[in-house]
Amino acid sequence: MMNWRQWRIKKLLVKLWVLNSERLINHTSWSVRLKTRNYNFDLVYQNYAPEETSNANVGAGPYFSRKHWVAVDFLPGFKDGHDNSLIHHDLGLNPDNLPIRNQRNIYTSHTLEHFEISVAARLLKAMNESVRPGGRVRAVVPDAGYVLDNYREGTLGGLEYFESAFGRHTPSPEDYVFFILAANCSRVLYAKLNPKYDHSIYEEFKKRIQVSNNDEICMWLNSLPSSQDDTGSLHLSCFTSSLLMEMFKTAGFTDVYQSGFMKSKSAEMRQVPLFDGTHPWLSLYVEGKK
Repeated sequence: MMNWRQWRIKKLLVKLWVLNSERLINHTSWSVRLKTRNYNFDLVYQNYAPEETSNANVGAGPYFSRKHWVAVDFLPGFKDGHDNSLIHHDLGLNPDNLPIRNQRNIYTSHTLEHFEISVAARLLKAMNESVRPGGRVRAVVPDAGYVLDNYREGTLGGLEYFESAFGRHTPSPEDYVFFILAANCSRVLYAKLNPKYDHSIYEEFKKRIQVSNNDEICMWLNSLPSSQDDTGSLHLSCFTSSLLMEMFKTAGFTDVYQSGFMKSKSAEMRQVPLFDGTHPWLSLYVEGKK
């Protein structure tokens, strides 16, 4: 017979399993379910990725690992020097000189929006300089056009997923927009009231959304003062497809196009959830070929 401590521990474990089992199972089985549809991504990858292939994931985060790929990011774990596939580099401090050269592919997912727009443009230019002729860069960012269109229509379009970021504060539709597109202006930042919150910016947004197109609103949001926090988690810039494609062209890419979820023209960047697995319902995909 269980004593009361064992009973409480069992009850807690059951509660944790109920709360997290569906999320964990869906995440780990996602790629397996894809492969059961008569398509083996690993086999295709190996066919298209000879030993000499060199690829880089810029802003990869701590969990990315893939044969023939290096991960570039500013994380403490990247400093130990025990893994040659992890390259420690401060993208914000030195966006013009990436420590990679002659790459076949460069992938960057939900990274560019964490920098001011001018820094994001410099990063794209550095990526262009880091790929070989014929190489591709694939950038994934929050789709500002999607967010703004849903706001106009009075729907959240999946933004309710971020409700927990507001804690006990009840978010308005504008709160969601600013949290995703221009975090410095958001009324609430990760469950805390933002001391820099300026209500006049919310009122200006409500006026502009009625008379300006999505490109114009993004350019206005990108012009507002911004600064990053210690964790680098804030979104400082936003992109529509046309704005991001123009940035690719300015960076020197000769063939620029809007892509889609799992639709990279490079077979090496099609496997989900390793690639394109972050917020696909909210994401914009653009590729450029050098």
